[in-house]
Amino acid sequence: MMRLLERLAQQPGKKQDGEEVVNSVANHLQQLFNVRHGSCVVRKDMGLPVISPLSLRGEEQQQHQLCRIIQQQIKLFEPRLIQAKVSVRKEDSDFLLFQLQGGIPVGHESLEVHYLIKVDSDSIAEVLVQHFQYQDSLPIHSKQLQHALNVTR
Repeated sequence: MMRLLERLAQQPGKKQDGEEVVNSVANHLQQLFNVRHGSCVVRKDMGLPVISPLSLRGEEQQQHQLCRIIQQQIKLFEPRLIQAKVSVRKEDSDFLLFQLQGGIPVGHESLEVHYLIKVDSDSIAEVLVQHFQYQDSLPIHSKQLQHALNVTR
């Protein structure tokens, strides 16, 4: 299922595509993770706290706490993503990298999705589609992710 504005912009009669839904969820998560906790007038619990990868470097307990916060935000504000699991993937001097796995129902099928969440030193979150697959099929790798990883190397 796509968000309302995306459905309104879609051509009438066009069937919903799994890749479009996966990208829609990624875009919504990126917007959500770039809202700072307490800054939304309607929902004070929306968004992430200000994050500094430098202050979290080597702080495994705080990194896992941030994983729980991200997971809670997904549960509250992105109902299309089910059984979401977030884990710390990598720590770098300039950014934190988290792995997000979950499922997205699309019509009568279910997609297994893998996203990377990159938080830079300015607390800006970027959500990249790592790959997705319909259950019991081969993964589809994202060109967006391949480009982003080549840029950060």
